Amino acid sequence: MSEKNRKAGTGQVKISESVVSSVAAVAASEVEGVKAVGGKRPANVSRKAPRHVSLSINGNQVTVDISITVKYGFSIPVVGKAVQNAVTAAVEAMTGLSVVAVNVHCLGIAFPKENKDKK
Repeated sequence: MSEKNRKAGTGQVKISESVVSSVAAVAASEVEGVKAVGGKRPANVSRKAPRHVSLSINGNQVTVDISITVKYGFSIPVVGKAVQNAVTAAVEAMTGLSVVAVNVHCLGIAFPKENKDKK
């Protein structure tokens, strides 16, 4: 397990990558228009595409790749930008890491379920 070490006055604070990933995932899931973090990969999307959250940490800097499913009717570019802003703010505030980039991958659209009572 890779961990990010932060020096404190009397020792070190270690922040694991899984914690940073969790912070990013929660921040993204709270953005209006995001149905889910992750999602089913469509057949035409490479298997190498990130599935949920992946990180690249270099010193005090982090690059985040996050995959989302967007609710039908929302603008994907607008939701993507909001996810970038939310993830950057949360990761920087909670970990002290400097976010270099947040790459958002929209893996799908969540369509509303049909109401079976409609006739």
